[in-house]
Amino acid sequence: MSPENVQSWLDEHFARIIGERGVPGASVAILTQGQVLTAAGGVLSRATGVEATTDSVFQIGSITKLWTSALVMQLVDDGLVDLDAPLRAYLPEFTVGDAAASATITTRQLLCHVAGFEGDIFTDTGRGADAVEKYLASIHDIPQLFEPGAVFSYNNTGFVVLGRLVEVLRGQPFDEVLVERLAVPLGLTHVSPSPYEAILHRAAVGHLPGEGGAMAPAPTWALARSNAPAGSMLAMTARDLLGFVAMHLAGGRRLGAGLHRRGPHRGREQAPDPAPPCAAEHRRTAHRQRDDGRRRGAAHLRRALVPGAGRAGTVLRLGQTHARRAQRTTAWLKAGLRWSPSGLMCRTPICCLQG
Repeated sequence: MSPENVQSWLDEHFARIIGERGVPGASVAILTQGQVLTAAGGVLSRATGVEATTDSVFQIGSITKLWTSALVMQLVDDGLVDLDAPLRAYLPEFTVGDAAASATITTRQLLCHVAGFEGDIFTDTGRGADAVEKYLASIHDIPQLFEPGAVFSYNNTGFVVLGRLVEVLRGQPFDEVLVERLAVPLGLTHVSPSPYEAILHRAAVGHLPGEGGAMAPAPTWALARSNAPAGSMLAMTARDLLGFVAMHLAGGRRLGAGLHRRGPHRGREQAPDPAPPCAAEHRRTAHRQRDDGRRRGAAHLRRALVPGAGRAGTVLRLGQTHARRAQRTTAWLKAGLRWSPSGLMCRTPICCLQG
């Protein structure tokens, strides 16, 4: 199908389809044959009736973890991090409930969700630039559920720790590093790490069933800033998200421009690594789980799907799933409760399509 035909189909059907399915608002972007096609439909908030457009920003949830991973791999590229060295070589203050595990956990294990400590800690440490720093200090007593490297278990907490690693080695708050080293080099104009940036654009809010089952705006826009590196509030347009995806498909190049790399590798194209940093770790973990014949905790293996060269797409919709999650987490925090099974933020209302 030609790009022109795809765009024509989107223009004719996209808004109708989301309306038929009760989605308050949505935006889509598709990359095909070097062209970016976009469409949007519905409203950003049923309270205001503001129309969703292709320039509207939606939260991307745990897709943020890919952005955090990219920032960590930039540290590796710049020779600042060895993936297999103990994390404490860079973050001496890192401590969880198990002293022995704390001394051996590596950056690679955090990236691969095999560090083994409790993965769903959503402590709100405030809205300041030191929120991630304070979060790291708050997890010193969380339980170590598995031996490091033994079991794959989705871990939001570990990605906040990685966010702090980025902050320390770059000397800047996580939000600033993300914009400076990814959004700006990639030419992404609507990336919003917090509500303070999102308010400058047309920003979507979540919705929940209200009286009579009608969808109404949720009372909470985002989760705590302390969990930003794990996916609590980063927002952007579908086009911006696709720009990040396209950079990976193009071996580090942004659409229509040169490489985004900074530091010693600037201006020099490099062949992609033969395998992602977690491939071998996940194979070892899978073998351990198979040989042990056991499934512990909420461990589950999630395979990364890499879209085929030439076409990829993203659909952003902020409906009741994310809103319910934010509302539920807020209620738990107010009650002083901790939700233990992994997965609160892993099933985001964002679909990545491949063709």
